[in-house]
Amino acid sequence: MATAPQPGTDGSPRTASGRPGDNLPPGGAGPAAPRRRRRTRLLVIGLGLVVVAACGAVAALLLLHHRAPQPVAAVQPPQPTASSTPAPTTAATTTPAPTSTPAPPVAPGRAGWTLAQPIDQAAYRNDNASITSVSCVTAARCFAVDSDGNVLASAAVNSWQIVDSNSQANLVSISCATARFCAAVDNSSDVVVLANGTWSDPVNIDPDHALTGVSCPTTTFCIAVDNDGDAFTFTGSVTDWSQSVLDPNQDTITSVSCPSPAFCAAVDQSGDAYTYDGASWKPAGDVNSGNGFVQVSCFSTAFCVAIDSQGNAAALNGGNWSVSGMPQTAASISCPAMGYCVAVDTSGEALVYRQGAWSKVTRIDGNNAFTAISCVRVNACTAADQYNNVLYYAPTPAG
Repeated sequence: MATAPQPGTDGSPRTASGRPGDNLPPGGAGPAAPRRRRRTRLLVIGLGLVVVAACGAVAALLLLHHRAPQPVAAVQPPQPTASSTPAPTTAATTTPAPTSTPAPPVAPGRAGWTLAQPIDQAAYRNDNASITSVSCVTAARCFAVDSDGNVLASAAVNSWQIVDSNSQANLVSISCATARFCAAVDNSSDVVVLANGTWSDPVNIDPDHALTGVSCPTTTFCIAVDNDGDAFTFTGSVTDWSQSVLDPNQDTITSVSCPSPAFCAAVDQSGDAYTYDGASWKPAGDVNSGNGFVQVSCFSTAFCVAIDSQGNAAALNGGNWSVSGMPQTAASISCPAMGYCVAVDTSGEALVYRQGAWSKVTRIDGNNAFTAISCVRVNACTAADQYNNVLYYAPTPAG
């Protein structure tokens, strides 16, 4: 008797061999197989459509992003950190070589004069020393001496430095024929000479007397005067100065001016004048009624002006002296041209002499007393005051 097939463990009829599915129809599928295959195909097709749709969306987004304008992000400055903060930078500068007084820009003042510029303040602060004399060879190249024994020189306008010093001397006057030749005298009878750029040691040329002034029109000729009525002539040797007597009464010769070796004029404290013709001195007598002269300045044999302490000026024209009043008592005068002089006073004022007439007085330096002035040409002067300031005169054509 045949044995009926036993169901398998999964519920399917077990075949004779005992393996499930051995009795399935050909094709290896039961009635549900076609349905499973269709579902699988539909699932695969659906997944494909989803993938295609997703890819299209991504592509569309990329295309839109590429075509849309992009906002510009604000540029943020780099934030410093403790380890990366750059060191501050500064513009490159050049430090000039030190000088006694640096050269600031020339500041305009009044009536063609610059403002006062200090040039010798150490001497004033330390010893109350003042500049006593100025001599210029060009508008920018000048020399000055002070009562502390210093010689100062300017290589440019407002740029001064000490070039020689003798602390034992009270220098009272300087005169320069060129930038490489000057002579300066003190009130101890000494003279120092700048020759070929080198200053000599002090040489005593007038024992027991005080020198009061000096004038050097050339590098081989100078005249110095003293407080005993004498004049001393330099003819090329620092140690060889010949003596001449101007005033037998031994009056103080206060000033001398030599436009050339063939002519000089000197004045004294009693109002007398003297002239030198290249060989000897001749007295001109009392030309100023006993009023003591302070200074004289000559442009040539035909023109000199001397000033006194009473507000008078004596002009030498054609060999004759004539005295007239000034608008103000002057302390120093310089005459660089025929019929032309500039004078400064003890109240910070200046005035100009042109062809016999004085200009009005102009205050240019507060109330400071001027001590010296030197003019190299018309409208080109340098003046010094009691506080060791200098002022330059260079008016405009309309000034």
